Amino acid sequence: MAAAVTSKYAAFLKDIKEKGHCGQPMEVCISAYSWKATATATDHILNDINAKFTPGTMTLVLGAPGCGKTSLLKAVAGIFPTNIVSGSITYNGVKTTAMQAQLRHLVTFAGQKDEHIPTLTVKETLEFAHACRNVHGSFNCEAGTAAIIDMLGLERCQNTLVGDDFVRGVSGGQRRRVSLGEMLTGQSPILLLDEYTTGLDATVATEITQKLRDMCNAVQYTVITALLQPPPEVFALFDNVLILADGHMAYFGPCGNAVAYFESIGFARPSITDTADFLQEVTTAFGRRYAVPSASVPSTGREFHDRFRNTDAFKALGLDAAGGGSKGQPTADLVMKETAAGSHPLRRHNVVGMVFQRQLKLVLRDKQFNKIRIGQSLLMGLAIGSLFGKLGFTSKNVPEKVGLIFLTILFTSVVTLANIAYTIQIRGVYQKQAIFRLYPAWAYAAAESFLEVICCAIQVFLFTVTTYWMCEFSAVDSGSHYGLYYLVVFLNSVSVTQCFKFIASSAATSVGGLILGAATIFILVIFSGFAIQGPALPTYLTWLFDLNPGSWAFWALVQNEYTSSIPEYDNPHPLVHKRMGDYYMLFFGVSTDSKYITWAIGYLTFCYVFMACATAFGYQYIRHAKKYAPKKEASSHAVVPLAREEKHVQHTIEFTPVTLSFHELFYTVTLPKTKHGPSQTVELLSDIHGHFVPGTMTALMGTSGAGKSTLMDVLAGRKNSGKIKGVIKVNGRALTKATQTQFGYVEQFDLHCVTATVEEALSFSAYLRLADTRHAHDLIQSTLHILELDGQRHRRISLLSNEQSKRVTIGVELVANPSVLFLDEPTSGLDVHAAKVVCDAMQRISKSGRTVICTIHQPSFVLFEMFDALVLLRSGGKMVYFGPLDHGLAVVDYFQSTAGVRDLHPQENPATYMLDVLAANPSIDFTSLYLNSTLCAHNLNKVNPTTGSAAATTVDGELPPRHASSYSMQLYQLGLRTLRKYWRTQEYSVGRVFISLFVALTFGILFKNDGAIAYTAQVQSQVSLIFIGPLFMGIIAVITGLPVVDAERMVFFRERASGMYATWPYTIVFAVVEIPYVVVNSLVFALVFYFMLHLAADAVAFGWFYLYFCLHTLFATYLGQLLVAVLPDLRTAIVATGGVNSLFSLFAGFFIHKNSIPDAWIWMYWISPLHYAVEGMLATQFLANHTPIFVGSQGAVLSPVNTTIAEFTLSQFGGGLSLDNKLTDVGVLIGIVVIVVTGCFFGQQFISFVTR
Repeated sequence: MAAAVTSKYAAFLKDIKEKGHCGQPMEVCISAYSWKATATATDHILNDINAKFTPGTMTLVLGAPGCGKTSLLKAVAGIFPTNIVSGSITYNGVKTTAMQAQLRHLVTFAGQKDEHIPTLTVKETLEFAHACRNVHGSFNCEAGTAAIIDMLGLERCQNTLVGDDFVRGVSGGQRRRVSLGEMLTGQSPILLLDEYTTGLDATVATEITQKLRDMCNAVQYTVITALLQPPPEVFALFDNVLILADGHMAYFGPCGNAVAYFESIGFARPSITDTADFLQEVTTAFGRRYAVPSASVPSTGREFHDRFRNTDAFKALGLDAAGGGSKGQPTADLVMKETAAGSHPLRRHNVVGMVFQRQLKLVLRDKQFNKIRIGQSLLMGLAIGSLFGKLGFTSKNVPEKVGLIFLTILFTSVVTLANIAYTIQIRGVYQKQAIFRLYPAWAYAAAESFLEVICCAIQVFLFTVTTYWMCEFSAVDSGSHYGLYYLVVFLNSVSVTQCFKFIASSAATSVGGLILGAATIFILVIFSGFAIQGPALPTYLTWLFDLNPGSWAFWALVQNEYTSSIPEYDNPHPLVHKRMGDYYMLFFGVSTDSKYITWAIGYLTFCYVFMACATAFGYQYIRHAKKYAPKKEASSHAVVPLAREEKHVQHTIEFTPVTLSFHELFYTVTLPKTKHGPSQTVELLSDIHGHFVPGTMTALMGTSGAGKSTLMDVLAGRKNSGKIKGVIKVNGRALTKATQTQFGYVEQFDLHCVTATVEEALSFSAYLRLADTRHAHDLIQSTLHILELDGQRHRRISLLSNEQSKRVTIGVELVANPSVLFLDEPTSGLDVHAAKVVCDAMQRISKSGRTVICTIHQPSFVLFEMFDALVLLRSGGKMVYFGPLDHGLAVVDYFQSTAGVRDLHPQENPATYMLDVLAANPSIDFTSLYLNSTLCAHNLNKVNPTTGSAAATTVDGELPPRHASSYSMQLYQLGLRTLRKYWRTQEYSVGRVFISLFVALTFGILFKNDGAIAYTAQVQSQVSLIFIGPLFMGIIAVITGLPVVDAERMVFFRERASGMYATWPYTIVFAVVEIPYVVVNSLVFALVFYFMLHLAADAVAFGWFYLYFCLHTLFATYLGQLLVAVLPDLRTAIVATGGVNSLFSLFAGFFIHKNSIPDAWIWMYWISPLHYAVEGMLATQFLANHTPIFVGSQGAVLSPVNTTIAEFTLSQFGGGLSLDNKLTDVGVLIGIVVIVVTGCFFGQQFISFVTR
């Protein structure tokens, strides 16, 4: 089937050809090329590849998963480092090493993974890519984007968000087309496409391939693509095929000669097997069934390679290992022509502007996040302003004013931590686009930096304008001191923000990045000059103070206040003969040099610029190597016995056969108001009916975006948004949450606990979803065998390939022994053999009396005829056909009976035929024809609840329970998995122990004393540290735990929807599993911190200290879980962390005493966990100690009258401490912990930000 080239796309091809914007035709020649994953690896991923790809040709790369198809495309794209390759690849005779900078400009690579910014629309995504790759500057980007949208059939969804798991957007198939379209923008003459048809129906896949064929012919592009299940119509459009087997080249040559070649070496293609399917399987262990009896055929990749190298077919290609290919145009001319604008297509100011506009658009669209961070800054400012009130300019409020300056630096630094998680989250999009020079790293870093400058300017203004004026800082000189105050806080904030951007550009994961970020915050704040004065630091640590932007900001802000011309500051001190302002500064160890503020502004500006450059460096040069599976296990086909079917173990597990019927089914959603118009209601399903009976397998098919997955979600009860109208019955009863336990649902996307192994994932599902677990073990082993996962049973899911992960997703549902099994595109992303394995398993399930419903794209004839019935939908969610398949003959007869519809071509796949008929006849209303047909009347009679079989299948008895397993089993399985997860997530479990040790050692080194307390200054120092220690460790506990809990959020939503477990066991398990880690972590910190600081040498006092610290750390850990449960994303949770911790620390009684807190705010004092922890620690440390001490410090005794440690401690807190409250403090902390865990439960139970 050759699709006609549409007008926009035809005009696009004509325009770029006439204007010479199509690039120089390129011949790619690969000579003796080999590649291994690392320089020290022994096995090669690619081994001795020799091939030539000429302009104007399309080459298809086939092979089993793990054979090296993607690696070959990446090799041609020049992505691999040269130290791990041998051989050569040339482009018109020019070697890769000679044109590395220009190569990304000549090559386009569209990978398997759909990585996009979810809050951009389809059109915006393509427009941005097209504009970035507009080499000549004069090309009409709008026309080019329109042509690509037209080519890919994305007109209807061009103004729809791309979306992701949390943001509603286009369908999976449409998203796959967006990925292809993004890379087709520009005019690179070499196109490398990796599985671009995944998730597309056969008709759409054929149409897109036909247009690629037209492009290849018109502008002489060189196209190389790897596919898994190409239908015959797609295969016929390629010129050449290259077949890989375990990294070796088994065949390369014309498509038409491939079958003949393999037949010449002892194989035979069955007449019912598609050519592409045969070629895909023939080099695998499964392909040995194609061998002619008694023929000596190759069985390994090396044997296939050697056999081909010795044939005339190979020699006829002229692929001499020493050859370099045609040289084409002169090298210098080619390189100069293709890179006339530099290594990147756009001028520097243009590319920065474009990236900035895109990033600004993303920020403006994230309204929820903006409201939280802006609202938090304003509310925190107002809270602090109303709490401290008018501090005035007298000496008694100087400590509070300096403390407020410190708090300002702390708050405006912590809230910027959110940049780490979000930047790492979208870093994959940047790396994909940067690899092929859409824009340089410095442009991306600069655009992000400029945007953060704007955001910080707003946040800092809202915070400082309230705190500064409400707390009565200096207002002289027409408010110029506020201007300097704002400037310094702003510069410090952007410097810290840029530091976090650098961490995000170089950290491997969000967990590691946030741990580094928390450590950075600690260093910046502890060496700021507040907790310990700069001059008091050990000599070998003064460099941390000198280089710390926080110390420059702190000194500058203190100077800005106390150098102002206020009479109270200008008056001389009665004893030391200095102005009072200078005395206050010297008291806090701050320099009185008036030039310091200017130096601080200059240094902070330098820090910002330096970190911005470091961020650009990180984006450009820091890449974290991916983990590769061992070569011998890369392809699961090689380890599975051929007698798979015979070894299948049958088990009789009781289940209730289910008939699922539905009629008059409508589903509508309301789209939010946009700039294109007001909100509107869209109908995604329209008057759908059906009747699925036990023992049958039904296919849901239709064009991409026709509503197949939507229908499955509605039938399975998975929709949590929109409006459903109609009747859905399970064995004659209305669909309820209880009846959903009989359903299994294979999601389109693979969501698992990635630290679990394959066998653990299946075991978890089986033991939670089987009512009778006596045969669970045998069922798990059987499922592993059926899905050919035996060789991967002990491998972690994070290390699996895409197709292996897909089979695990299917296995997780198979072991649940469902009565009804829904599968959403189970064969997408699988090769021919794996797809056959999955469909065989589905057929076995249906033949056992279960009901199987499956959406499927591009089924081969062999797969299509395995289904018993078909529901066919067209755009708009309208029915076109529902009825039997009869090996595809019934649906063909139905369409051929319609006037104006062509007949089925010989050898044509009926699945492709029916979709092509729909696409080729837009004038025929197939929906009306079906609704008025006798087939429809027959179907409606079946689903009619009063007369049909739906009523007859009603069964008596109790409804099944909501959860198949007992609560004890749920707690056990969840606990076992979560313990394994924490143990295997060393970055988190071990990383936080190291950071606790680091913080404790830092405190101990900075504040170590000889153990004898003789002065109030020593007590004051220990009091401050007992407050600051839990404060910082609480912040670290929240921040480091957030990404770990957030990573499980989507897995939790999927598993809960499947009825695996109730919410409360999940909440309890995550809380309990943290306890041993918190206990150990707190002990490490307490031992080092306590004894290095020479706190009370008393075992009981240490026990109280450890108990309070442990409870507060436990609270902070659970607070992180609560924030993830009630907030939409990780970034928002991190921002909220800054505000929540700032409030709790502000009202803990340290910065402002209990008696000084206004009545309107006193409730915050009573709910602050830090207040109870600090009170308990201080009371048990000092209030029982009546040792006399001097007032002041060594060498500076301020009063001839001594005091005691207990009296001084009480005076520092205005009498707000009591030793009698030590048990009460423990009880309240435990109560707060219980309240937070309860909040987690309610958040997880009732709040969901996933819209389906």
